[in-house]
Amino acid sequence: MLTYHGLPELVWLAARDEAEYRPDGFAVEGFIHTSPDPASLADALNRHAAADSRRYVALVIDLDRVKAPWRSVRHPGLDVAFPHIHGPLNRDAVLAVVPVPRGENGGFLPPDPFTCA
Repeated sequence: MLTYHGLPELVWLAARDEAEYRPDGFAVEGFIHTSPDPASLADALNRHAAADSRRYVALVIDLDRVKAPWRSVRHPGLDVAFPHIHGPLNRDAVLAVVPVPRGENGGFLPPDPFTCA
């Protein structure tokens, strides 16, 4: 099963030499937020990172390869379940890194999981 995690491209590049990825806020939250599909990822980024003008990428993650435990969580008012990875992300679970495009108004659009960054 695939899931998607969005983050600023420079953050991903800065962590490229680390064996495992931990996003900002991981020490406080204890898990990695992911989205079940590209449209849900764009919606989440528009809710939480709309003011951030940096270039974003999406990690395309194979949950079957993730070593840390994970579980899907339904958020109130949303019709989809979002996988939460409860531990660091092993890099071999990342199948691709793809750009997250923006529309004319600057809002995030769903990434194409077949277009590598």
